[in-house]
Amino acid sequence: MNNETVAPKGERTEMVAKKQLPILFLDKTLLFGLCVVTFVVLLGLIGPFFVSDPGKMDVVNRLKPPAFLEGGTAQHLLGTDQLGRDLLSRLVHGMKYSAVISIVAVAFSVIFGSLIGLCSGYFGGWVDTILMRITDIQLAFPFIIFAVAVLSVTGPSFLMITLVLALVNWPTYARVIRSLVLSEKERDYVKAAKILGASSRRIVKNYIAPNIIPNVLALSTLDIAAMVIAESILGFIGLGIQPPDPSWGNIMADGRQYIETAWWITTIPGIFIFISVLGINLVGDRLANHLGKAR
Repeated sequence: MNNETVAPKGERTEMVAKKQLPILFLDKTLLFGLCVVTFVVLLGLIGPFFVSDPGKMDVVNRLKPPAFLEGGTAQHLLGTDQLGRDLLSRLVHGMKYSAVISIVAVAFSVIFGSLIGLCSGYFGGWVDTILMRITDIQLAFPFIIFAVAVLSVTGPSFLMITLVLALVNWPTYARVIRSLVLSEKERDYVKAAKILGASSRRIVKNYIAPNIIPNVLALSTLDIAAMVIAESILGFIGLGIQPPDPSWGNIMADGRQYIETAWWITTIPGIFIFISVLGINLVGDRLANHLGKAR
């Protein structure tokens, strides 16, 4: 008898996903997104070793344009800011804050939101009612208002910025995972496992979780892009990483008053954000497409 016929659905999904894996690398859109993400990650990991100190000031060379414009020099490839600090160096060093905060915030959101969604969807009843009302309350707070309220009291720091982003984002996972669990627990293979005496923990771990992981993976990939933008917004309004430490948001904020005379201070970080978010979104979108087919 064919193994795929008798295997539980969670195992069948894994086997089909493995068969789909080589096909992933034939997807040109996915490959392009992976190349962009790889470039950004390598730039953030290796770049700091090849650029100058992001806090080094040189007022003689302040507001120097990028090297490809008239007046620019090879010493400052992307120009300098109002204090003469090298813009490329600040962007490379700022990347680690934007990337790490975004990834850690999404990880917290996935873990907490998944636990809430699994418990709510699987047990139902009063557990579902209480957990979903808490989720609704959290969803009622607009991101900016919630971030301003919390960070104004606690002060912006790496930990608090990450926690704020995670707190804003976990209800999305709770809602999505709850709906997936409600669908999965009505499947015949779950009912059969219950009849055979499988514990709730075993059912969730071996049957339900493997079938919702692909959806969570795709959603979390897309969410990293959203968190990069959210962290940049906080930095732009002064509630992100604080100077002299650079982040993409506060670099853009530094150039607001020089937008007409030194547009590169604000524009180039915006281009970096656009390219990073584009690459992450392409990867997340194509992963969602392929993992959906694998199911």
